[in-house]
Amino acid sequence: TEISGLAGALNLTNDAVYLNTSAIMGVNVGAITDTSITGDVDIITAASSTTAADATITIASITIDAGTTEGVMSITDADDETGDLTVNITGNLVHEGTLTVTTLEDADDEKLILDVAGTVTIAGATELVAGGSGVKGDISMNVSGAAVTFTGGIDLADSSASSKVGSSTLQVDGAVAQTVTGAVDGDGAGEGFLITANSDTATYATAVGGNARLHSINTSLTGATAIFNGAVSTTGVTNVGTTTFTGALIANTVANSGALTITSTTDGVAGSGADTTINMVTSTSSVLFNGTTALLYDMVITAEEDGYGTLNFI
Repeated sequence: TEISGLAGALNLTNDAVYLNTSAIMGVNVGAITDTSITGDVDIITAASSTTAADATITIASITIDAGTTEGVMSITDADDETGDLTVNITGNLVHEGTLTVTTLEDADDEKLILDVAGTVTIAGATELVAGGSGVKGDISMNVSGAAVTFTGGIDLADSSASSKVGSSTLQVDGAVAQTVTGAVDGDGAGEGFLITANSDTATYATAVGGNARLHSINTSLTGATAIFNGAVSTTGVTNVGTTTFTGALIANTVANSGALTITSTTDGVAGSGADTTINMVTSTSSVLFNGTTALLYDMVITAEEDGYGTLNFI
């Protein structure tokens, strides 16, 4: 079934639904549900598009979990399509198969945004792919539901490990307490951005960067709280709000403007020759060390200006 305009609820019976922006840049769809053997969902900015504008696709919910054969879900921003692509899922995203989100934009720094307001449960691998040769487009998957589960993990692929052009981001930005379960990794070492921008607490139950370290972890709002219950590996950390590392932390730099808690060991990225450097950016910056056993902190602590920062040991 191919849709380029308005549609109600869709039931997939051993079929697929294709959503494209050819001449219509706003597509609204009801609940998409599979009812039989398998169902696929493919969303793409059509190469035949004649409209130079941002495209928005809004879907009430997606549930692809009834079939005996796993379906696939893909979202693709084709090359040379003018404007950003935003896919809004206003309810739940429940999927037994894989999810692949890809930007092919190699001329413009345009955005592909997947925003899910409800529960996310994806059994297969999730891939955000901005890592093609010369890609300049960016991908952001924004999740705001209380439960976010990537059973097969989520990989974030960048085209460059040194910039945010051609980047993949997972943004956790709910207004409720959120739990993210499943490994969050770079597609390669030093790739991918993880942003906590919620107004409550986001708890990461699984290791972050354990298979391939991230480029950056950022608690970006003063009212945001991030708790990492597993080990974390990233090139850099930025903390504006409140961040707790319960497991081992591997990072070269930590820019701390808020409240930071470290419960386990710290070290720089292997092979970099660096320890973890924590820079106290404001006068109210603080770090609490509250490990319950003898720990080794390979770190350097600096202050942006004289008198900035407070260290607490418990």
